[in-house]
Amino acid sequence: MQKEMLHIGEIHDHPIPEERSFLSVNGCGAGRYNGSPYRVIREKGRKDFHILLSESGFITVYYEGRYERLLPGQFILYYPGQRQEYSFSSETPSVNSWVHFHGTSALSILSDCGLSGGIHTVQNKAKAEQKFEKLAQAHHPTSGATETQKSSILLSLLCTLSDKKSTAPRPEAVQNAVRFLHANYTAPIEIAELARMNNLSPSRFQHVFKQYVGTSPHHYLLSLKIEHAKELLTSDVQSVSAVASIVGFEDAYYFSRIFKKFTGITPGAYRKSQNAENTPV
Repeated sequence: MQKEMLHIGEIHDHPIPEERSFLSVNGCGAGRYNGSPYRVIREKGRKDFHILLSESGFITVYYEGRYERLLPGQFILYYPGQRQEYSFSSETPSVNSWVHFHGTSALSILSDCGLSGGIHTVQNKAKAEQKFEKLAQAHHPTSGATETQKSSILLSLLCTLSDKKSTAPRPEAVQNAVRFLHANYTAPIEIAELARMNNLSPSRFQHVFKQYVGTSPHHYLLSLKIEHAKELLTSDVQSVSAVASIVGFEDAYYFSRIFKKFTGITPGAYRKSQNAENTPV
């Protein structure tokens, strides 16, 4: 029996840059496996989004507590922080394409495309493969492609990966909720109140919101707070406690815990990293 090759994310992954653009490619490429079995494990996931498309053969993927097979024309979308595990068999040759990406607008773009975390089936497999290949070529260091050009190709790819339900507009309740959260994220917001405003039960509202946005209302709200906090922390004007208060956290300790959960580092460490990057050399 061939020895399994193992990729441990916490050991082998490259560092992920900060979210500075609306949509950015961190890495992409194609994999062809016809030898030793290969497994990737990221217990804490990554800090960016990850899409893995099966082109031929199959990929065994782990998602939300169970193992499933990705068949040709299917792909899995992992959100930041989600546990990742997938493997390629030595008995069945397989080909796949993949991309890692992030950005300040990545979540809303995925929502507009109707893409939530989990397994999806591509409507046009050949077109999706062409888009992946074009993106990989543009991302190659010798291509000369600009970040804007790569972002444009990635956006086109995400639109191609959208399934049929993604062509339908989000329900009015979800659109209302998203607009309300963006306008009022610094204020205390009860999810039950959002549901009531849209004439839905809390459970039904949460289900519909996650279906079309890809995450829960509470997680989406926290992500808005953290993104604004990151902007405030690039300056030394406000203390960490003041930043926590500005974005709507009453407890600075809780704010620091949530900030680290979303970014991987504390607010203070994030501020130091930003100051170091902006220091002339």
